[in-house]
Amino acid sequence: AGKLENLPFADEVLDAIVVSEVIEHLTRESTCRALEEIRRVLAPEGQIIGTVPCEENLADGVVVCPACGEVFHKVGHLQSFSTGTMSALLRSAFSHVECFERAFMAKATSGCKESAIGLIRNFLVLVHLLTREKHLVFRARKPASRRLHHKRTPRGRFGQKDRLALFLPSLAGGGAEKRMLNLATEFAKKGYLVDMLLSRSEGAYLASVPPNVHVVDLHASRPLTAIPALVHYLSVKKPHALLSTITSANLAAIWASLLSPVKSRCVICEASHLSKELAQSSGRNRLLMPFLIKQFFPKAYAIVAVSKGAAADLARVAGIPSESIRVIYNPVVSPSLWTRSREPTDHPWLQNGRIPVIVGMGRLTRQKNFSALIQAFALVRAEIPCRLIILGEGDERPLLESLSRNLDIAHEVDLPGFVANPYPILSKASLFVLSSRWEGLPWVLIEALACGTKVVATDCPSGPREILDNGAYGELCPVEDVPALAAAMLRALSGAFAAANSTPWLDQFSLEANSARYLELLLGQDTPTQTTGRRGEAARG
Repeated sequence: AGKLENLPFADEVLDAIVVSEVIEHLTRESTCRALEEIRRVLAPEGQIIGTVPCEENLADGVVVCPACGEVFHKVGHLQSFSTGTMSALLRSAFSHVECFERAFMAKATSGCKESAIGLIRNFLVLVHLLTREKHLVFRARKPASRRLHHKRTPRGRFGQKDRLALFLPSLAGGGAEKRMLNLATEFAKKGYLVDMLLSRSEGAYLASVPPNVHVVDLHASRPLTAIPALVHYLSVKKPHALLSTITSANLAAIWASLLSPVKSRCVICEASHLSKELAQSSGRNRLLMPFLIKQFFPKAYAIVAVSKGAAADLARVAGIPSESIRVIYNPVVSPSLWTRSREPTDHPWLQNGRIPVIVGMGRLTRQKNFSALIQAFALVRAEIPCRLIILGEGDERPLLESLSRNLDIAHEVDLPGFVANPYPILSKASLFVLSSRWEGLPWVLIEALACGTKVVATDCPSGPREILDNGAYGELCPVEDVPALAAAMLRALSGAFAAANSTPWLDQFSLEANSARYLELLLGQDTPTQTTGRRGEAARG
């Protein structure tokens, strides 16, 4: 049958492809292979127009290929090569098009004449020749305000043809990236076409993307410079909805949605305590970002925050009512997590369990405040023998290693870097500690609870208090108070605790429940409030 990628139009997105003899040759294996290639370059609402060789097949309607299920719009053979007859044939498929460009029609009829040499009364050659003859592909002009009439199999609410796009800067090893990866994986399992759009196709989680999720590298240094590529993607692929996370990516997604002629729903998710994040930014961004957030966040179809505290803070920063922000907890807990937690670990400190092992996890950044954890660990170790493992990578590694040496505990502190499967380490640890200055809804704290591990967390804004039910499922202590953190760690190591993984408490953080909530929002089944979603509502009605 040949391949389309070697032809000049291989990179085009076509509105219509006209083929002949579809009745005679529908069941040929080569034809079905050719149709697969053709569909790759056809726009989502485009059509394959199939002419038929017999008079009894001239009635309007569709033809379904019994071999591959492809649906054709059915029209009759062209009996002469003229602009008028060609226009009549195309108009039978595109009834809303009043006329075609003169240059287009001249090229179309010329191509038909050239292709029909030696074929009596047929205006096109067989389907399999289409993959070799560029003259048989004609690009129709459609009105900007109207879409081509869609004759393909209609998309159901849960049909395989719905395309969902998820946009973020990269797949670096953090909670926001893990959330998007989990959602993409779950959406693809449900039969959706899922595109993972990355400003830069890099990061620790890139290797974990399943084969049925398509990674799209936008080749940009940061989200804002990815806007042109994002606009092009929206215009060409026409996803049903676009979900983004992280503030800069959220702004880029909104701007791209406003610039694109395609009205995909734009849903943004803020995953952190925004006012704290902005306070850490440079002077110019500290002044500019709140203004941009107030101006453009309300233009999104919907706004999601990962915790009640994060939602209240976002409402203050963006100047919008808190009730217009949806709170959807992180989709963390799943059967896969528990299965992976039972895998063996080769870390030597976790083999016999004689010496308590304390674990911290996250990016080695100022936000996570691992320096406070190391200082608190030094105080705890002065009371009882113990060891500390900090999983993750980041800019503060040299600082943390130097601090461990200065406190003379370097031999009891291990920083192994990013670990693809941390759950065996969490499940075998004596204690997990979250020492952050601020969060949104700390993913790792939920993971530790799901693994049945004791936890201590700073009462930072926001998330730990919500996750631990005001301290019912773990110790809470003040932020940046090293002695208080050490005292809480000692109490947790020596005392009993309520295991959250043996109660229904963790159900609210499940992958199944929260991915379903995201899906309802992306598909428009969860109607947004009037504060947001001007563009998206108009787009999808």
